[in-house]
Order: sequence, then structure tokens, then C-alpha cells
Amino acid sequence: MTHCPACFAQKFCRRWLVVTPDELRNPHFVIDARNFIHGRMVRHNITPGTLLDRLLNTVSLMEGDFRNGAWGKIDLPIHVFEVPDADIDAGRGAVMRESILDWVAYNFGRAWDDRVNAQLHGIGQQRFIVIASLARAIWWQDVQMWGIRAANDNDPKP
Repeated sequence: MTHCPACFAQKFCRRWLVVTPDELRNPHFVIDARNFIHGRMVRHNITPGTLLDRLLNTVSLMEGDFRNGAWGKIDLPIHVFEVPDADIDAGRGAVMRESILDWVAYNFGRAWDDRVNAQLHGIGQQRFIVIASLARAIWWQDVQMWGIRAANDNDPKP
């Protein structure tokens, strides 16, 4: 695998950095990630039910390891998309699976306005970290500006 000069100096590619809770505190980052992933879903005819599988299949063909902010190798918590055995045993497996699909559709199944104050909490934040980290690894060149806005957008003031 070849690295750009910045990644070569760090000895790994920055595309593999896992999205952090600090990044998710920036509502523009969340909106940009949602809109980017939504656009890819529309362009490639990906449904909420197949999004995670498509991302995981693509990443599995790539060379690299996910890293935390201290550059250590880590595994993404994919389990946050799995229905717990206790819920399956109690007959709630289908309902829980539908809840997960509803979450994916809500977050990535539509475009989001830039004025929305996007906030993620609990397991939703963990799920978002997984999907956004996979998307960042796959489309690194296209997502480096997530969450960044121009200091002066040259819009005339009313």
C-alpha cells in the first residue's frame, strides 16, 4: 500500500482513524456525514437494510486497520447493529431489527439541512461512529472536509 507524504510520516493512512465523539459534537460534521452517505446510497441504489453490509464488504477488500487517536489498532464496535440474544429469545428480534433499520433510514435515508442542530446520543452515537468511520475509510479523498465551513462565506448580510 502506498501512502501520501503525511500518512507515510505517521506510518499509517489517516483514512483509518475512527470517528471520535469530539467530531460528533460538531453538528456540521454530523450533517456532512449524513448527507454524503445519503448521496452514496442514492447513487448506488443502497437501501438502509444493505448499507452496513455494503460498507463492511468494501472495507474488507482494502488494506489497513482502524486506529484510535493514539494511533493504536482498534476494532469497530459492529455489535451495536446486532440484536441481542436475549431479545431474540424473548421474541423481540424482528422488532429490534426493524428499530435498527429505522435508525439507519432516519439518519441516512434523506438529505439534511445545514441549519439542523444535529445531536447523537447513546447507542445512536456508537452506530454513527461505525458507519461514518467505514465511509471515511472508503471515500477518504471525498470526506476530508466533513464539518468544516468557510470562515467567510461571502453571503451579503440582510
